[in-house]
Amino acid sequence: MNVNPNYKFINVLSQLNDEDSLFNYYRKVINLRRNSEYKDVIVYGKYELLFEDDPKLYVYTRTLNDKMILVVANFYNCEASIDLSDYIILNNITSNYSDLLNKDGVISIRPYESFVLDVKKRNNEVK
Repeated sequence: MNVNPNYKFINVLSQLNDEDSLFNYYRKVINLRRNSEYKDVIVYGKYELLFEDDPKLYVYTRTLNDKMILVVANFYNCEASIDLSDYIILNNITSNYSDLLNKDGVISIRPYESFVLDVKKRNNEVK
């Protein structure tokens, strides 16, 4: 069996040394579930699927007491967008991109982008 020619650039050592690597992203997500202030809402929170008619996106909330997280994952090689203006974004907990493309509550989601937000539902307040 031959070794892939890109082994010098795509390997475990390069993943370990790159803070933005897929390996380190998974480490952050695992740590989020095990050791963060959000661990209880992640594990025990009530699950609610959102935008279920959108075949490109997997979007859901988990709610426990006064905490709510919103998870968005784009599994396709195309951009998408969703209107989250019904939510107040308190914190971008984790993302595989360094920024969140938010224009007046409409989030542009890049190919293969995923993120977890700390949110609060708007209660008929002025936007």
